Formats: sequence, C-alpha cells, structure tokens
Amino acid sequence: MKGIIEKIDGAHTTIRLVSGEALVWPTTTLPEGAETMSVVECSLTLMPRDENDENEISRRQLNEILSSQPEE
Repeated sequence: MKGIIEKIDGAHTTIRLVSGEALVWPTTTLPEGAETMSVVECSLTLMPRDENDENEISRRQLNEILSSQPEE
C-alpha cells in the first residue's frame, strides 16, 4: 500500500494511502529519514497465531467487558 506521510505527531504518524484512507502508524517504525510528505510503501504480514496472543486478546476483551458501565 503506497501512501504519503501526512502528519507526524509524537508516537503516531498519519499516512494518507492512495485509496484516500488514513492509516495511523507508529512513528518509531518509520524508515530513517522519513518526514512529512515522504512517499512510503506500507505492508502487513499475516503471522501464525500464537496461543499467548490469543490469551492476551481474550484478557483484553474480558477487561473491556468488566470495566464497562451498565446502561441505566
């Protein structure tokens, strides 16, 4: 996915993809020398599921449910 760095704001960078959608990317993972208006290529790779990852996802979901306030 090709895009242009639109804004670098601390820990987050906004990349405007050629499709017009905005992608929020961690600033620490930008290539060296990247700055506003730089053209970048973004890619994602599907990783095999790890039991620890699934446990972490389940824990986060449960915490969200338990911390939500019931509707009155």
